[in-house]
Amino acid sequence: MYATPVNDISAVHGIYIKPMHTRSSRGKQKSSSKPGGKMLVWLILGGVLIFGCVSSKPILEVIQINRENARSKKQIAHLRMHNQQLLKTVALMHTPMGMEIQARKLGYMRKGELPLIVPK
Repeated sequence: MYATPVNDISAVHGIYIKPMHTRSSRGKQKSSSKPGGKMLVWLILGGVLIFGCVSSKPILEVIQINRENARSKKQIAHLRMHNQQLLKTVALMHTPMGMEIQARKLGYMRKGELPLIVPK
């Protein structure tokens, strides 16, 4: 003889049958929120937060170093241009015309020249 479905432990012909599912739990899935599950989620979020804070410092340092490199490259380019101008000036000073220009800036005159003073 076959056992008839019952909702609780009952005796059928001297055999006790425990139902596999009750009607209230059929069709419902058990929620996965175990007492330790929420703690695990918080631990993971905390770990991600700490990792983000720790890993952001090197990233910020790299950004700052890149900015300093860009500034240094601009300064090097400016100094190279200035150096080229100074080299041209030095080359000019080694010519007779350059020496005369510099001498006149210092107030020297050729023999026989009269100084011209312009009142302001």
